[in-house]
Amino acid sequence: MLIKFQCNNSDCQNSITKQFKDFKDIPPFLDCGECGVGKLERLLGSPSSNSTQIIDNGSQSKQVEVMNEVVLKEQEKMYREDD
Repeated sequence: MLIKFQCNNSDCQNSITKQFKDFKDIPPFLDCGECGVGKLERLLGSPSSNSTQIIDNGSQSKQVEVMNEVVLKEQEKMYREDD
């Protein structure tokens, strides 16, 4: 997950985006390397609306999780080919 941080020093415009693998690894703030005085505070982003489907066609050894967006795009392709 990508998390945005911005310096809380009003004289500093430093902001970074950092990737984290797990939610528990995200710190509340980081030291600002630009001004050396302020702290980079986490910015709240908009919530994600991604949803998934579990697909099991009976012949696979395990179920597969697929984003709904991918399923819809594939369905659209199939309908276009039928016309």
